Amino acid sequence: MEANSHNGQTTEIIQPEFTPKEFAIAELTWAKLKLRFNNQVGLEIFRQIFASCSQVKGLFGLQNKEDHTALGDQRMARHTAIFQDIIELLIVDLSKRSDSLTQSLITLGAQHWFFNQRGFRPEYWVIFGNVLVNLIRSLPLSLSQRYLARRTWVKLIVYLLDCVLFGYLQQMSEVVKPTLPAPRESV
Repeated sequence: MEANSHNGQTTEIIQPEFTPKEFAIAELTWAKLKLRFNNQVGLEIFRQIFASCSQVKGLFGLQNKEDHTALGDQRMARHTAIFQDIIELLIVDLSKRSDSLTQSLITLGAQHWFFNQRGFRPEYWVIFGNVLVNLIRSLPLSLSQRYLARRTWVKLIVYLLDCVLFGYLQQMSEVVKPTLPAPRESV
């Protein structure tokens, strides 16, 4: 999918190609994670994100709460459910090679720019990616499944992060550009 960048150039975000085995391992490992965490994978991801970067709690106004209390907050519950739904949609829509998925992820990234006032930083997405890969690595899989699962999920996560970061940066350039002073002409 092509997307316009702030400088007028066109950037292309290419959906990764997945083999039938990669789709199968993505579905298998996601199902195993859902089973392991009682269909609350999003909650577990945020539990581990909070453990590695407690500043993320501040984005939700929960910085003064213990992790277990913060995770029980209604806003967090909604966010973890949406988060989990996005991962599931990613697996399903990539099998259909849907361009609407790419645009939806870019839009999601753009929406996160508005959380800058609360302290959001794009690096938090990398923490998410690391947590998800580590959860996949923790599953009881054969050696060949483990390798395939890690490779597949890294491809999924890189695609996801490319899309959301592009949207984030695109939104930042659109909002910041009008507030910058006009360039001075040289005489």
